[in-house]
Amino acid sequence: MPGLPALLLVLASTGAAADDACSGFFWDMKDELAAMATTASGLAANTNIQQAGAPLQIGKHYVVTLAPETQVAFIVPPGRAAKDTAPQGGILYFDVRESGRYRFSLDTGHWLDVIDSGEKILDGSTAKVLESHGHDSAEGCAAIHKAVAFDLEAGTTYRVHLSGRAAPRVNLVVTRGDPTDSEQH
Repeated sequence: MPGLPALLLVLASTGAAADDACSGFFWDMKDELAAMATTASGLAANTNIQQAGAPLQIGKHYVVTLAPETQVAFIVPPGRAAKDTAPQGGILYFDVRESGRYRFSLDTGHWLDVIDSGEKILDGSTAKVLESHGHDSAEGCAAIHKAVAFDLEAGTTYRVHLSGRAAPRVNLVVTRGDPTDSEQH
C-alpha cells in the first residue's frame, strides 16, 4: 500500500495539532483533558428543579443530553441571553463535600451558571447565582471549549444551569480547581 505511510503521517499530525491546540490553556488542564479522554457516562439534564437527579461526580466525564430551553424551568433565568436560535439547556446537581475551588469544563459554548438555592430550594426565592472566579479557554481545543471556576462551600447542593447554545449534548467534567486560577483568563 504505497499511500499508507502518508496516511499515517497525516493522522499523526492531526493528533499532534489537537494536542498543541489543547496546550494553549493558561491553567494546568491535564486532569480535565485526561478525564475528557475517558469514556463518557450518559446523563439527561433535568428540565425543572422538582426532578431528582444524580449529582455530578468529581473527575467523571459526562455527555449531558439537553432539552429545548423553552421546556426548561430554570430556578433563575440564565445569566446571559441565548446566542443561538432554538437553544438547548438543562439543570444538573453538584453536591460539595469539601469547600474549595471547582472547575466545570465543557466542550461547547453553552453558558454555565452555578446556583446556590438557599433555604427555599424549590421556589427560587432564595436562589443566588454565584460569580465565577475565572475562566480559561484554548482556541482550537476540541476536547474543552472552556473551563469556569467557582468557589463552593461544603454541605451545599448546587444547581448547574447550561443554556444559550443549540448543541443538544455537552461533554462535561467537574474537577478541583487551583488557588492560582485567575479572573484574567
